[in-house]
Amino acid sequence: MENDLKSLSFQFAVDILGSIVNDQENTGNTLTGELVIAGCRTSFAASSAKSALSRDRFIRHLEEGYFSSGKTFELLKLMKASGCKINNIDKLLEDGEKIHRMFGASIKTTQRKNVEAGA
Repeated sequence: MENDLKSLSFQFAVDILGSIVNDQENTGNTLTGELVIAGCRTSFAASSAKSALSRDRFIRHLEEGYFSSGKTFELLKLMKASGCKINNIDKLLEDGEKIHRMFGASIKTTQRKNVEAGA
């Protein structure tokens, strides 16, 4: 079911983007703005996690980065699928997926260490 929901919702978003092709300039500006914000939030979360003052804050920043990097990655996929022109889109997708996986792995490692420490 999850893969079906994921596929259907992705195609739904692509169809929405495709249906407003006449307003491509405004759509591109809106998506570009969202992409920049999500990318910046990803970077801020990583920086904040590195200098976190507590374990709880560290985990919170990792989670923020995980969700921001996921949003960034999904926006890039949608923009590529709908034909938006973005320089180096394939490299951005590759880097975005790598960063998202790194956040996820960091969260899992931290959670495992918490369990092992009895926290």
